[in-house]
Amino acid sequence: GRDFWGWTAPNGRRRGEAFQFWNLQRSTGRPLLLVLHAGRAALRKEDTREEAKEAAIRATMDALRAIFGEEAVPAPTLKLATQWEHEHFSRGVYSHVAVGATARDYDVLA
Repeated sequence: GRDFWGWTAPNGRRRGEAFQFWNLQRSTGRPLLLVLHAGRAALRKEDTREEAKEAAIRATMDALRAIFGEEAVPAPTLKLATQWEHEHFSRGVYSHVAVGATARDYDVLA
């Protein structure tokens, strides 16, 4: 299977929803999928944090089912959604790799 893939939302309103996927089973030995939401899609405006997390998980499941089909994507046995915008030290920021960057650049930053 694939370790990493991306998905483009069907319209601009959903841009940034579940746009990058990492299959972590090879490195963890467990069926684990990590998914990123970015931009407006990551800053959900639901009433509570819990509702925002559930909305992100629903959007992720919708994307997976759009990619692989309804029948191929079962309900998850465990779900976790972070909200970096509420994290004291990150405030929603994540790194960006510039065009032309190399693996050496990652080593220098580490």
